Amino acid sequence: MTHTMTQTLTIEGDWPAMNASIKRMKGHWSGYAKEKKTWTLLAWSEARSQRLEPMPTPVTLHFVWRMPNMRRDPDGLRGFAVKYILDGLVLAEIIPDDSAKHIAGFTDSFVLDRDNPGIEITLEEI
Repeated sequence: MTHTMTQTLTIEGDWPAMNASIKRMKGHWSGYAKEKKTWTLLAWSEARSQRLEPMPTPVTLHFVWRMPNMRRDPDGLRGFAVKYILDGLVLAEIIPDDSAKHIAGFTDSFVLDRDNPGIEITLEEI
């Protein structure tokens, strides 16, 4: 019997919505660059501090978006955040690349958590 590797990364806090990121991009290119760097480094830092190990690929990523309220559009919430998280996982050497060769797919769930917003990302070896 083979065992598939699964591990979960938890990132606390409320992520910027895609519309806010687009607004920053329209203002000046450096606004988006700074935002991308901040959130990518947060994902990298959390992956390292939570001691995630390199994953055999391809993987499926299961996102649970804990939202402080239910007013946001789910597609706007996950928009750029997925890119930042994947780039952070590559930087932390958890996955070798964020191409389709290594990423088999995504699932998303959106739940209300007023007191503890954040994201739980479960990486599952396929």
